[in-house]
Amino acid sequence: MAREEALKCISLQASDDLSALQWTFVDVNSSELLIAPTGQGAKVIGVLQDKPAAAGRVGSVAIEGVTMIKLGADSLTAGMAVTTGADGQAEQAATGDIAHGTLLEGGDTDEVVACLLSPNGYIVPA
Repeated sequence: MAREEALKCISLQASDDLSALQWTFVDVNSSELLIAPTGQGAKVIGVLQDKPAAAGRVGSVAIEGVTMIKLGADSLTAGMAVTTGADGQAEQAATGDIAHGTLLEGGDTDEVVACLLSPNGYIVPA
């Protein structure tokens, strides 16, 4: 049962149509606009909560707390550290990767589950 709790969110304008990225990791560019992550394991600022459908539309980004997140791989389990896939969906973080959160529920590709965000990320230990 995906859920949200104690969310801390910020609002930023979208760089373009980000409506397909709801519940995925997002980042901010040098123009202070929301963008899709730049690749697998990339830096992110949080999880997009809504669907800004055009450049300049404001999007809400969860930066702390428990948020819903879309999974980008099968057989992910609760307790797993996650990072961003190339499409912004959550994927298992490997040793040495920067994790952006911990799953509170398991699931498969494209399912939306609960994730505890790690605001500054952390390096996954061996």
